[in-house]
Amino acid sequence: MHSNGVNEADGIPARSLADAEAAILDSLVTTIVEARAGIAALQAFEARALAAAAALGEEQMSRVSSPASRDREIPLRSIAAELAAAVRTSDRSVQRQLNEAALLVNGFPRTLGAWGEGRISRAHVSVIVQAGFGISDPEARGRYEEAVLARAIAETPGRLAPIAKLLADRAQPRTLADRHVEARDGRGVRVTELADGMGELVAILPSVLARGIFDRLTEQARTIEDAAGAAVGVEITNSQDCASGDLSGRPPADTRRLVNDDRTTDHLRADILADMLLT
Repeated sequence: MHSNGVNEADGIPARSLADAEAAILDSLVTTIVEARAGIAALQAFEARALAAAAALGEEQMSRVSSPASRDREIPLRSIAAELAAAVRTSDRSVQRQLNEAALLVNGFPRTLGAWGEGRISRAHVSVIVQAGFGISDPEARGRYEEAVLARAIAETPGRLAPIAKLLADRAQPRTLADRHVEARDGRGVRVTELADGMGELVAILPSVLARGIFDRLTEQARTIEDAAGAAVGVEITNSQDCASGDLSGRPPADTRRLVNDDRTTDHLRADILADMLLT
């Protein structure tokens, strides 16, 4: 208890106690900020080392006489495998890190420098590189990097993301229409094998087509859900679904399950897509 601003337990004035606690908090904040700056510096140092390893792999690849791309990739894959064994992670993960580090070091040196100085975090770096990845002109990319770093220092990664995208669009020397025509050449379909007999089908398409396909699959899934719901009712499988739904009390679409049918909306989309393409 306090009386007249004095802590009766020990006789210390309340204001002095509050000042002492504030000083402790200030010290802790400083310590945490310095620790994170140190972590950022080490992460940037690691990125430089990974980029050097990637450069070594590229140099070895250039000396491979075989025209087959698979043979040419062996040196880089060998380096990734050795690093993966040393740090106890997967080869694929290390190879991705090598590629990302090379892109950062070669394409975004100012960002790497700010990271090493502890002025930005790994999350900031990811946002900056992701937004600026498509800027192929070095001068335009440099203008973008200068502008986005000025904002990154004062913004959280979440707030920076839309800003970075806007700045990247402004820095592009070509119009969006011109870039879209070129980007269309990257369209295609690929399959990645997953565990337990599953596979991932990925289609790279113009955004309007991709969104249209997804919306059509969703509409057809809703039709199946509504028809089954009208016949036998809809069962909510998790009480939290109602809490996370809209104002009508309807749960999020992707968590709804039909009575006597355990398929979610995502399951229905996948099944409809397979039926449409294979039958």
